Amino acid sequence: MSLHQLQTTVHVGKDKRNDFGGYNYRTAEGILAAIKAALPEGAHIIVTDTMQEGGGQIFVTATATVTFADGQAHSATGHAMHPLTKKGMDP
Repeated sequence: MSLHQLQTTVHVGKDKRNDFGGYNYRTAEGILAAIKAALPEGAHIIVTDTMQEGGGQIFVTATATVTFADGQAHSATGHAMHPLTKKGMDP
């Protein structure tokens, strides 16, 4: 299986609802469960996260790495700001 095949196979719907903000969303746990179920034999995924402070704000950086049985590895990194105050939706 290639990364392209994995990406086209896995679909995670927005099955959660935020009534305050009026939007649907998916969780990281749901995404990870769907990917694990679709991974071929011998492949694995590792997810790590770190926190950094910058300009008085806290940022979370998460990286997911999928490694296939043939040794090909693909990584993706995302960033999110952790709010200092909680008023409404997150930044």
